[in-house]
Amino acid sequence: MRIAVVNWTNRVAGGAEATLAAPLPAFAAEGHTLALWHEIDRPADRDAIPLPGGTAVWSAERLGAPAALAALRSWRPDVVLAHGMRDPTLDRRIADVAPGVFFPHNYFGTCISGNKTFTFPRTRPCAERFGWPCLLRYYPRRTGGLNPVTMMRAFRRQRARLATLHRFRYVTVLSE
Repeated sequence: MRIAVVNWTNRVAGGAEATLAAPLPAFAAEGHTLALWHEIDRPADRDAIPLPGGTAVWSAERLGAPAALAALRSWRPDVVLAHGMRDPTLDRRIADVAPGVFFPHNYFGTCISGNKTFTFPRTRPCAERFGWPCLLRYYPRRTGGLNPVTMMRAFRRQRARLATLHRFRYVTVLSE
C-alpha cells in the first residue's frame, strides 16, 4: 500500500510530529511504500521527522503548493494520513488526492479560539458544539480575545476547517 503522511512541518515541532512518526518504521517493515508531504520546513532549530529509507518527500514551501500537490497526486497514494496544515485550503486540496484519515491534534474545526475553554466567570472546559452560537459566547465567556475582527476571522477559519473534516473518509483522534 502507498501511504502518504501529510503534515504542516517536516520537523519534530511537538507531540503531533512524534505521534505521526511513531508508526512509520512498522509501516515500512510491513512492506508499505511511504511518502511525507509537508507545508513548511520549520522550525529550523528542530530535528527533521525521522523517516524510513526510501520515503518520498515533497515540500510545498520549496516546490510551491501546486507543484508539490501535483507530485503527490502523481505518486498515487492509496491512503493519506493527514495531520493538519497551517493553511486550511491545503487540507481541502489534500483531501481530494486520495481516501484519507484526518488526525486533528487540537480543536481543529471545533472552537473559534482553539482553546475549547470558558475563562469567565471561572475557567472551565467548553463542551458546546461549534457553530454560530459560539459567536454569542465569545465575549461574555471570554473564549478568545477581545478583537471582533479577529473573532470573525477565526470563526470563518474554523468553519472552513470543520467543512474540510467532512471531506476525509475518517477522522480519528488520538486521545483517551
